[in-house]
Amino acid sequence: MLLQFPDILVVGEARDGREALALLTTLKPDVVTMDVLMPMVDGLETVAKVMSTRPTPVVVVADASSADDLRRDAMAAGAVGVFPKPHGGFTTEACHRLADAIRLASHTRPSLQDDPAPCSKFDIKSIQVLGIVSSAGGPQTLSTFLQGIPTSLPIPICLVQHTTIGFTEALVQWLASSTSLPVSLAKHGERLQPGAIVVAPDDKHLEVGRGGVVQLNSEPPVGSLRPAGDRLLASLARTYKSGSAGLVCTGMGQDGSGGLEEIHKAGGICLVQDPQSAVLDSMPKNASRRIPTSH
Repeated sequence: MLLQFPDILVVGEARDGREALALLTTLKPDVVTMDVLMPMVDGLETVAKVMSTRPTPVVVVADASSADDLRRDAMAAGAVGVFPKPHGGFTTEACHRLADAIRLASHTRPSLQDDPAPCSKFDIKSIQVLGIVSSAGGPQTLSTFLQGIPTSLPIPICLVQHTTIGFTEALVQWLASSTSLPVSLAKHGERLQPGAIVVAPDDKHLEVGRGGVVQLNSEPPVGSLRPAGDRLLASLARTYKSGSAGLVCTGMGQDGSGGLEEIHKAGGICLVQDPQSAVLDSMPKNASRRIPTSH
């Protein structure tokens, strides 16, 4: 199936995790696709070993009906993407989506270094809400970020993470395991609560209106993205003005840059992950260009 794409070359195939690890050092592939259920050494254990020996982008190809903890564990092991096996087989559309996932993974930079990079400090007393936007490599980055947040956090956090439809609930569970703060899928009409994290659901834009009320909608995608981080951050700028804060993390493209610029214009605080620490640096680089004074 992959051989039909001229920019993708299959350099090897392994029958199980142990053979995959052996081939990894000799073939040095740009990307690895990994099933989960395999003999000898299973997929999740293999992903973890890949990341600890020769970090290589791994796209886990898993049954879409698999338990949420399986999807969560794939992200925890270090996979940069999780692609659901289509129920109806690999149609032409499914083949192209998998090829796109492989192309995206090829631009990522997994690292042996797990320690977070130093970050700039700011006065949280001036912030009423924080919006976060991330894409490829985001789950691991967000987990590290949330681990450093105290339980006494006095503001709500809103999150847009680009992920495959059907895996957002697993993402929520994965993030909840990283922090003692409550993490949940955003619900239309609910009011943001201090110290709570809400995550944009599948295929819905997440915005926040007057009084901190969550607004979900199915308006057209922004740059093919729904949810779009730009929509979230721009709404925070409108609602909270100088009390808004935005953070753009790892990912490909420029989502979040426009919304972060709106926060900057409103007098809020703009934060950008150091591109050198990002799994994929184009989103933070683009955001930094739009907001030259951000950190």
